[in-house]
Amino acid sequence: MNPLTPFRRWLANLALVCGGIVAALIVAEIALRLAGIAFPIFYTPDAKRGWALPAGATGWFRDEGESYVRINSDGLIDREHTKAKPPNTIRIAVLGDSFTEAMQLPRRENYCSVLEQRLNHCDAFRGKTVEVINFGVGGYTTSQELITLRDHAWAYSPDIVVLDVCWGNDVEENSHALDNFPYRPYFVYRGDSLVLDDSFRHRESYWIHSFFWKLIPTTRVFEVVKRAKDLYIQRRVKEKFKNSYPALAALHEMARPEEFAIYSPPATPAWKEAWRVTEGLIKLMHDEVTARGVAFLVVIQDDDMQVYPDPAVRERARRAFGSQDLLYPNKRLEAFCSRERIRFVDLAPSFQKYADQHHAFLHGFADTPPGIGHWNSAGHHLAGELIAQKICEGRKQESSASGSGHEESDSPPRSGTPR
Repeated sequence: MNPLTPFRRWLANLALVCGGIVAALIVAEIALRLAGIAFPIFYTPDAKRGWALPAGATGWFRDEGESYVRINSDGLIDREHTKAKPPNTIRIAVLGDSFTEAMQLPRRENYCSVLEQRLNHCDAFRGKTVEVINFGVGGYTTSQELITLRDHAWAYSPDIVVLDVCWGNDVEENSHALDNFPYRPYFVYRGDSLVLDDSFRHRESYWIHSFFWKLIPTTRVFEVVKRAKDLYIQRRVKEKFKNSYPALAALHEMARPEEFAIYSPPATPAWKEAWRVTEGLIKLMHDEVTARGVAFLVVIQDDDMQVYPDPAVRERARRAFGSQDLLYPNKRLEAFCSRERIRFVDLAPSFQKYADQHHAFLHGFADTPPGIGHWNSAGHHLAGELIAQKICEGRKQESSASGSGHEESDSPPRSGTPR
């Protein structure tokens, strides 16, 4: 008997199994496409920022809330905009993370759209068309937003740059020591200067990850497998919420204890450096923007626990977090912006007042715990209104100052300056 016969038989059986699997995958792929079943992946690798939105992608987003997402030809979750600014147009570039990206609800309901609508009815912009361009990308840090400004937003010639600071994760994720995510760039201090650390680009693991990241959107089978995994995780989390006090249960199950450190003054060298880097990035962006004669506004975001419409829940959360004041991050950023003469609007106090008066949840959707998660339609509407009010009032003050022949001494004259 030929000694290779068993081996050949084994190879033949292996080939049959592999062929069967491939045939089954092909049949499944065809069936899914014919049935119109798809769970698109809305992110693609980006060699400078780690990831970005894929130009031209469309599909339903149902991980939290629901919307039909359309990414424009330049990779923005927005309508199409020409690079050349039309005549008599004021452009506002908004930089942020998933709160700005706002896949959870239709684009017309996000705060960028509300901001644009309100400013086009602001008397101070009469005779001008206001365009708000959304550069938000889920998961972005202030570092990635600065790179987005430099490499993408300036091409649209904005008159105003708005930075949405989501301190709930930005401070920690701006720190290489605290976050150390392998697929994003960081800025680190070298002496007194912030220097870009983009070493992630040279890691083999990033390119392997990128390969699979690009592969998944090419096949419906992989999309379905990923969606099934996500649903399983969501179901397990929801089971933990069941029969529990929703808000606090969600926080304790979804958050890591070290995340609560953001609600108190930094107590470790790593957290002190994280705050230093975050504030340094805000100042660096402010300086780069105003050096071009463009206005800059920092939006200090709220947190779902700060605006939960029940003071008793907020107090329980404060104690659970070991914090003296849930508004500590906002007050720290306010003090920093005031000290550096950076214009800002803090959303938390107005959000909290509105939530208490109307007993309204400004965060969360039907498929999430009440009051937890991203802004819902009411939250986006209120954010858009507050930011528009700040910018509109600033424009009026600028017009008044120009009419009286003087301008504030801390900045040169420029259009659309928020106050």
